[in-house]
Amino acid sequence: TRISDLREEMKSGQEILSTRISDLREEMKSGQESLAQRIDDSNSTMLVLFTSLIALIAVLFGYLIWDRRTMMKPVAEKLQSFEHQVVNDLDLNHSDGSLVNRQLKVMKKYAGRNTEFAEVMRGEALL
Repeated sequence: TRISDLREEMKSGQEILSTRISDLREEMKSGQESLAQRIDDSNSTMLVLFTSLIALIAVLFGYLIWDRRTMMKPVAEKLQSFEHQVVNDLDLNHSDGSLVNRQLKVMKKYAGRNTEFAEVMRGEALL
């Protein structure tokens, strides 16, 4: 009887142990599922943050290009206006040369007739 009592006690212990093991397995399984869900959520959050960062960088580059174009447009217009004014004022398209060259020729001719003026031009290294 003692052996059968021991066998019954061992069987009941094994049943309790097996129920505890199955409970532990279920708890571990639910823990793994919850961990997997948290990792998926974490991955999704990182993906959203990374995408947002890339979008902000793209917007920044777009703004830089737009700002550069809007800043350069008035400068280009002023430069073109200045170039047009210089061409007109110096008369660069004249067949005998620019206005400055023609004036220098006239001054050299006048220096040939006036010695005092010729000395002034030599002093400035224009003759």
